[in-house]
Amino acid sequence: NWIYLDAATRFETGNPRRREWLQEAVTGFGDLAGTGDAQIAAESLYGRALAERALGRESEATAALRRALDKKPPAALAGRIGAALVEGPVDA
Repeated sequence: NWIYLDAATRFETGNPRRREWLQEAVTGFGDLAGTGDAQIAAESLYGRALAERALGRESEATAALRRALDKKPPAALAGRIGAALVEGPVDA
């Protein structure tokens, strides 16, 4: 999923492959978000949020980030999630 996300962001915004790979990342991260392991779920929700944001779906990205924080992730991941929550509105 991280590979799809990373590869997709290397394409220009209008490239159909970019959208396809971002959607693959959203789906893949979503599949892992329901796992019983809170840390994996938080990281998956974080990845999903980044892919959603790249697709221009800010409200879905924000919701995924908030759900990720609800999982009480480790401090380093919580910091990245918190930064992403702030970056969305700033970028908008």
